[in-house]
Amino acid sequence: MKEAAARAVCLVRAFERAETPHWSSAERAWATREATAAEGSGATADRWLARRAEIALGRLGAANPAILRLQGSATWPAGWMALVVGAAALAGLAADSVGAAGRVNLLAPPFLGLLAWNLVVYLLLLSHFLRGTRAAAQRPPGALRRLFLRLLQAAATRAARPSSVPGAAFLFDWTRLSAPLAGVRIAGLLHRAAAAFAGGTIAGMYLRGLALEYRAGWESTFLDATQARALLVTILTPASRLTGIPLPTLDAFAALRFPASNGVNAAPWLHLLAATALAGVIVPRLALAWAARRDERRLEAHFPLPLDDGYFQRLLRTMGGARMRVRVLPYSYTLSVRAIAALREVLAHALDAFPEIDITPPLPLGAEDDADGAAASAPAELVVAVFGMTATAEREHHRRWLERLRASTDAPRQLIALIDTSAFVQRFGGAGDRYAERRDAWCAVFAACGCECLFLDLESADRAALASEFRRGFDAAAGAPR
Repeated sequence: MKEAAARAVCLVRAFERAETPHWSSAERAWATREATAAEGSGATADRWLARRAEIALGRLGAANPAILRLQGSATWPAGWMALVVGAAALAGLAADSVGAAGRVNLLAPPFLGLLAWNLVVYLLLLSHFLRGTRAAAQRPPGALRRLFLRLLQAAATRAARPSSVPGAAFLFDWTRLSAPLAGVRIAGLLHRAAAAFAGGTIAGMYLRGLALEYRAGWESTFLDATQARALLVTILTPASRLTGIPLPTLDAFAALRFPASNGVNAAPWLHLLAATALAGVIVPRLALAWAARRDERRLEAHFPLPLDDGYFQRLLRTMGGARMRVRVLPYSYTLSVRAIAALREVLAHALDAFPEIDITPPLPLGAEDDADGAAASAPAELVVAVFGMTATAEREHHRRWLERLRASTDAPRQLIALIDTSAFVQRFGGAGDRYAERRDAWCAVFAACGCECLFLDLESADRAALASEFRRGFDAAAGAPR
């Protein structure tokens, strides 16, 4: 999936997760049907999701044009990236790396510092590569990259001014998902800026040399002539071979020491310094920038969306018009007629489809060993184990039943424990210490079961809120490790 399509998919996901008035369950189902009709049942997941997002944004944008501006605010502005490179070149041009008073100290820190800094960067990149490019690509960006990402996030937030929860959720979610791509872009930007700075430094050196005569020599508090020449020979030998400009002998070099000597015309030395910067900084940095651009294009064309996320799994099940099979297994609890109707409506809305729902008769307390048979008798993609909150959660029964259900060889891929709070709320209320203590007790018993635990009042009239809560639980269950 291309980056722009992935960004549209994430924006639609933010609105569908938030249950806003802008996008109802009926509109979600409409977008699903339209995408399936447009792409056909044989479409790939990427194409289908991209088309569905395009269709959904068409309707969302018509109702609220600010949503489309929100999508555009999350793009990288190419103008300011060129500005950064230009500013680096101007900074190099303005920096006087040659020296004041017409003297070129061959051991002066500015130029040697430029070479040393780039050498450190190359060593870090080599270490980064040797540790394994795959692991390195998956780790979070470094401190500098995180700073860039935060600045981009803040800029996008100010530009979009999202007044709704979906807008803010989209910006933060997209910043997180696009971190690998942003890291590659920032790396390429830094490499281009470093090459531009070195190029500006060389240009400034030659421009000043046109109007001023520079005299080259050396001076040092700690190094003698032998040590100073050895250092320069190590650094400048590749440039000397490249340009054909010979390096002076030890006696000739010793005669260049300031202030006893007035030095020599600096032109040959400036050529050597420029060739060294070209070979040691500009060419390698441009090569690294090219490699970063290659990776950037690859990620732009194949953006890594986490399709194992519960949201995408829920959508992709409906891609070909297939109906999800849902099995509801009450344990020592009889659902009321109203609760059954509510549960069917909640499942239909939460799963964005018309699932096949099978509600079995309640399993009596102490019949935990029947969990295997209950799961295998009607295989399903989602099992909802239902309990009543009025009961006291017991490890020997309730947790054992869930553990047996999950361990069953024919167990479904997703398992949700739903605790119906309606009877408890009618007796004791839905707030206060008693409610909190009972809820904590159920959570403590199910903590080690490895399944999502939901507390829903199935007698509540707010079916949309129940569907939203169940959808969040389903997405969390789909994304959990199995």
